[in-house]
Amino acid sequence: MRTVQEVLKNIDEDKLIENYFNEHPLMVNKFDDDMTIGQIKSGSKKLMKEYIDRLRSLNTTTNKDQMIYYVYEYLHDTSLEQYIAVSPLAELREKGAQSSSYGIEYTKQEEILGYYVANTDLTQYYLLDVMVEILWDASFFGINQEDLEDAKQELEEAAKGPYKKFTYEEFEEYIDSLGPRPPKLSRKDKIRKENTISKVNKIMSEFDDHLKQQEIEKVLRSIDQ
Repeated sequence: MRTVQEVLKNIDEDKLIENYFNEHPLMVNKFDDDMTIGQIKSGSKKLMKEYIDRLRSLNTTTNKDQMIYYVYEYLHDTSLEQYIAVSPLAELREKGAQSSSYGIEYTKQEEILGYYVANTDLTQYYLLDVMVEILWDASFFGINQEDLEDAKQELEEAAKGPYKKFTYEEFEEYIDSLGPRPPKLSRKDKIRKENTISKVNKIMSEFDDHLKQQEIEKVLRSIDQ
């Protein structure tokens, strides 16, 4: 099982950058007006190469929580979609499909690079997508994370409150501002509708948990071998 940095050192850089810009198209209006599209593309590609080179050369920190990236599928409308998750290994063992996936935007790049990437077939098939997401999230506060400390401080201040409390009247006004409300159902029809929705949600949730649990078991087997 490889770390994020080990994958980054061995991945096809051109394909990675191409997939990155397919997922996150260039914002042309952020560049100078006198630049051509070709100059913008060339400059952006150069910047991405420098970003990737930087991540390849950073000294990683110990993955003390044994965080691991893996991909699982879930039902969306009538088709299966892929979800890229990152979780502590101990939590996967203990909670299985009920384990959480955690954001890395506020995590230092040196730590992210030490996270593991699962060696399951599904994760490896979507490896480029996994790495694109990591590159995006790891640069959320700048390629060098130059705004990370300020963002952490703002988050801490926001967590202290105070929080605005809405009255019932204010909440009703907000709901009305969203547009006309649907016609009210009779109590009998409302109960029937809620019961049907509850049954469908339960079936979908159980199916999604089954798919997720399957992948987690594959992750654990690949580690325990």
